[in-house]
Amino acid sequence: MPSTTNTVPSPCKGICNLDFATHTICQGCGRHVNDIREWRTYTDTEKSESNSRAAVRLTEILRASTE
Repeated sequence: MPSTTNTVPSPCKGICNLDFATHTICQGCGRHVNDIREWRTYTDTEKSESNSRAAVRLTEILRASTE
């Protein structure tokens, strides 16, 4: 089993706010609640993948808020 490390920083900004529609995406960092919950058990690869997905979600959130 791959070891978990702390070399990939969390995208958490300390302004947690779940989206109103599904209550599953943090509008502060863009992570899904499952990614937030499991972060400490993720490998660096999983953390990097989570961060990438979160960045895409934040872009989508920002785009939707300006439409």
